[in-house]
Amino acid sequence: MTQAEQVTQIYSHLPTLAQQEALDFMLFLQQRYGDATPILEKDASKKPRRSIRDNPAFGMWADLQGDSRELLKQIRQAQWTRS
Repeated sequence: MTQAEQVTQIYSHLPTLAQQEALDFMLFLQQRYGDATPILEKDASKKPRRSIRDNPAFGMWADLQGDSRELLKQIRQAQWTRS
């Protein structure tokens, strides 16, 4: 069995998410090793990743005074000790 056949066989038995990861990695390797003409390109229909800054929760603790870890500890203790 050739390497290409092995790759195809392994790839076909992976879950969809793992197949996408494998494809992304192969595209990364293709770019890294200088092939200027990509054989495959990423699916253009995929939604582009949004910045975390676009999330409404971003910066919600910007005005917090003190240590956020301590605040979280207090919140967790209050939640876990309720009956």
